[in-house]
Amino acid sequence: MAVGAAFAHNFKLASSAQGPTTNGKIAVLIGFVVVALIGYFNVEKSISFKVKGDVKVEG
Repeated sequence: MAVGAAFAHNFKLASSAQGPTTNGKIAVLIGFVVVALIGYFNVEKSISFKVKGDVKVEG
């Protein structure tokens, strides 16, 4: 935790009594984007099932 706190303060990511810093806000947005991309690329996109009458639908 001490290393994380030092990192946040050195790169001006830590909040103060005056509110969050601009760099902190940008870091949070980048974090959200990274997590969303990880979630998007880890979703299985192939769907295949058989429909009545030997018709195949592949996606």
